[in-house]
Amino acid sequence: MLQCAPTTSFESNLLLRQQSLGLILSWLWIMRYMTLLGWLMRLIVRKFWHSLMTSFFGMGMPDIGSTPWVTSHPRSDGIRPSFL
Repeated sequence: MLQCAPTTSFESNLLLRQQSLGLILSWLWIMRYMTLLGWLMRLIVRKFWHSLMTSFFGMGMPDIGSTPWVTSHPRSDGIRPSFL
């Protein structure tokens, strides 16, 4: 015999616990896949950052300190920028 509505408070409590457990498990699965997706995106961005910047802006992001136009030409007062 198939019952749709729970008859006792114990059955309704059990049904509520099953629903909340299912919700928690599905949330954990979603967070797991979102974490994997974020890790994959970070890996892709880290690998192809230089080519992405080159294709979008026409120039790569220079590494500060290795750019000759900063290190070989200090400002007119002779003080180098603070990041060098």
